[in-house]
Amino acid sequence: YTINKIVGFINSEDGKYTFQIAEDFGIDPYTFVCLMMGESSLDHEATIPGGAYYNGFGVGICQLESPSGQQITAFNYSTNQSETIYETMENAIDKKTNIKMGIMRYQNVLERYHGNEKLALQSHNFGYGLVDLIVQIYANEKGVSFDEIVDNFEDTGWLKYVEQASSDPVGFANSLDINKYSDYSATIEYLKNWQYGGYGNGNYLKSLYGYYLGVYSY
Repeated sequence: YTINKIVGFINSEDGKYTFQIAEDFGIDPYTFVCLMMGESSLDHEATIPGGAYYNGFGVGICQLESPSGQQITAFNYSTNQSETIYETMENAIDKKTNIKMGIMRYQNVLERYHGNEKLALQSHNFGYGLVDLIVQIYANEKGVSFDEIVDNFEDTGWLKYVEQASSDPVGFANSLDINKYSDYSATIEYLKNWQYGGYGNGNYLKSLYGYYLGVYSY
């Protein structure tokens, strides 16, 4: 059922649009379809205001978080120039614009992590503030730099901290030395005050790659 749903989307008008925009912005379209499947089950209408599964925060097929007019700028390789769009609620409700904004956002975060797809995807679930903290914790554990972890695409040892932060965010935050991680104090304090049980999805990355229909798998 899931495979048929993904294939159906890929072959639809929206799927063809997704592939074209992903190509324009230098993103693997199959990976981005995985992200949308994980976020909204590819059901845009049910996840916008008035939809059956709208949660008041994430909007539409890409589950864009609380759009309030923030600016997104990304490089379009087809036009060979940067492109800017504003993440308004109106834009987020339009499916094609939602997809384009999601792809532009993803290009930004992929660049943040030097092309490390796994970290970029996890940041869509956790936010890059928490992912940065987790990378720093793992870098300290290994005695290497932040960038060395980011640049080693095959080392996913940091996932153990993803699982810890997801299953017990308050305990995870309380276990950290706030002085040692002072650059991440806002993220740590945010987790310390988390009141909703688990945080995000500790198996997010693995579940997304389970949807991958391209030429490789996780």
